[in-house]
Amino acid sequence: MRKDIQIDSLQKLLTYDPNTGLFTWLQREKGRPIGEFAGTAVHRVVRNRQAYAVDINGERKRDPDGNYYLENIPDLYIPLGYVLRIDGRTYPAHTLAHALQTGKWARVSHLNGNKYDNRWSNLTTDRDKSLLFKIKNVGMQEQQSQAAIRQQQAKQEGDAIKRKDLTDAVLRLYKYNPTEGTFMRIHDTYENWTKGTPVKGNGSRTLSFRDKITGAKSNCPCHIAAYILQTGAFPEGKVKHRNEDKSDNRWENLYVK
Repeated sequence: MRKDIQIDSLQKLLTYDPNTGLFTWLQREKGRPIGEFAGTAVHRVVRNRQAYAVDINGERKRDPDGNYYLENIPDLYIPLGYVLRIDGRTYPAHTLAHALQTGKWARVSHLNGNKYDNRWSNLTTDRDKSLLFKIKNVGMQEQQSQAAIRQQQAKQEGDAIKRKDLTDAVLRLYKYNPTEGTFMRIHDTYENWTKGTPVKGNGSRTLSFRDKITGAKSNCPCHIAAYILQTGAFPEGKVKHRNEDKSDNRWENLYVK
């Protein structure tokens, strides 16, 4: 069974500043001078994460065989807080803070949820019953709500930029015949009108092109391209087909819901 260091020995080894949550070594050891700040930040990494790829409408993309595309997403870093290595054992910094401040060992948690914040005012030992824990929950909910709002705003701004870029490219590159529901590249040598490339799995059609100005490769569903070319703007809602035939992109067959 693990035997923790005696607290009186700990007090001779470390000092703890309750206002900053920082620790300082009081004894010199190999590679550890007196007065040096103590503690190592640790985290857990979740790798090889994937999510379904989505198109400009927020719908899942499919490959030619009708299977959903998966795309890699960045690794997830989960903060675990600071730890200190003493006599061959690893101690959480917040546990040591409580021991140095009170002279007792206890299970300690962080009120604001930030495991790197070891200020004394941010530490508690009574998670289930104390009023402070209830305050923490409310504060965390507010932080999560604000973070969700910021994340949503960032996504909306990013989507708006993508919609504008797509709109500009389609207007620059294509003509649209609203009666036939067909499209033609403006700079094609021949009058080559097309209904677009069929999308396997959902019956719709798409325009695939590389912008000669930006070099970007893009795809635009034909019903969205029709709306852009007919109105000069990206649709505010979803473009639907009146007869439910997703390959029929005549202007009279489209509406925005």
